[in-house]
Amino acid sequence: MDDASDAGSVAAALPPAAPVAPAAAQFNPDNQQVRDERVDVNAGANVSVDESGLLVTARFVNFLQEFHQAGPASPGTDGEDDGTPTDGESYSYLTQLQMMIERDGSTLFVDFDHVASFDWELKEAIEFETYRFDPFLRQGLTQVRKRRSARSAKEHSLL
Repeated sequence: MDDASDAGSVAAALPPAAPVAPAAAQFNPDNQQVRDERVDVNAGANVSVDESGLLVTARFVNFLQEFHQAGPASPGTDGEDDGTPTDGESYSYLTQLQMMIERDGSTLFVDFDHVASFDWELKEAIEFETYRFDPFLRQGLTQVRKRRSARSAKEHSLL
């Protein structure tokens, strides 16, 4: 047998390799390197978790649920009844979120100054790594929206 036929028969005898997909490249600011991990899509053991991203999600959820502002609204409100405050009203993002749910909308307007006054570190993370944390911010909004939708459905069923 020649070497070419040996290689073909050995390759045919091996089970197919598990598909491997590239994970998102991650930037490590401590040592200024980009790490590209390969993840086996059939095994969960090699999955890389962005701990900072999960922290951003948790902090954004907290911001949406806990932020309250009394007094004049932020500049830029256009008078449209979209849940944004008008002068003299107190404000909570949960109010805007509830209106978004009722209208089956998908956009929540967030005043960056509110984020900065509520959680400076969250503001810094969003400002300096917007693209990295965008999916985590969306995930946080989705979590709060699901909770509010479930609560609203439960309240309506009790009526």
